[in-house]
Amino acid sequence: MGRRDIIESMLNALTPQEFEALYLCHPRIPIPEDFDAVEKISRERENIKNNMGENFENIKVGDWVVIHSRYGDTVEEVKKVNKATFSAGGVLFYKRHGWERSGDPWNHRWAELGTPKKLSKVRKEEKTRNMVNYLMNFPYSNLDYETLEQVFDILKNAKNQER
Repeated sequence: MGRRDIIESMLNALTPQEFEALYLCHPRIPIPEDFDAVEKISRERENIKNNMGENFENIKVGDWVVIHSRYGDTVEEVKKVNKATFSAGGVLFYKRHGWERSGDPWNHRWAELGTPKKLSKVRKEEKTRNMVNYLMNFPYSNLDYETLEQVFDILKNAKNQER
């Protein structure tokens, strides 16, 4: 039994949901021919290819995009558009697929056109992250006793309501 046969037998042992999750992380893995979800995944691959090429052809300065990275998503305005690239958030992205043109391979970023629903969701997540970071780094020891007690009561009530 060769290496390829072993890999194919391991992939065949996965459920369709497990395979789809694996494929999303590693899109270059080969799809075994006798796999149950081949048609569905092949359609998804084609949709991704088709959508990626079309997404940014008509992008213009002032459009809003969602930039995804390993550190979270952010909303940025498109500042500059060239023939093959566009710039948003100080980063150059390819128009043909939305991936970062160059940069740190540890934090590779990609862009997505922002729909109103997606933009509001990402802005809310971004604001939540900022508020949590602010609260974590706040110098509570500089507050007077009464103010600190009020803050403590607010947080305690919030924790009790959460349960």
